[in-house]
Amino acid sequence: MEIQLRTGKKIKYLMKKYELDDNVWSLFNSDIILNEFKTAYVKHIGTGDYYAFDKASERILELGKQPKSKQLAIDLLRFINKHRSFPDALLAIINRSEDFLSRYQLTNRNVNIDKFKRDVNTNLISLGI
Repeated sequence: MEIQLRTGKKIKYLMKKYELDDNVWSLFNSDIILNEFKTAYVKHIGTGDYYAFDKASERILELGKQPKSKQLAIDLLRFINKHRSFPDALLAIINRSEDFLSRYQLTNRNVNIDKFKRDVNTNLISLGI
């Protein structure tokens, strides 16, 4: 994982947060780096339970969702599992692999990645899966 400070505003914020002098190299303190790395990890990757496919499917079926919502969640889970990761599932949609989910096709050439991400967020991540 890489953390980039792209703006002077973020650097100024960190300098103030850690009560550092004006020397930007002070940010290379190992405690500061570890704290910021943990913060970025939780924000971008998250923490929580990770489930095997079978356990995640069981969890989805146990939830009080509508049958159509449960089926979409299981279809998403199956698609991601087949491609072994979320990033690889995204690539499969972009490249329109043979098992491409037609739900995300806009036109002959375009796919709706945002809809896929939204569906994953709504139907899996928000349920803790």
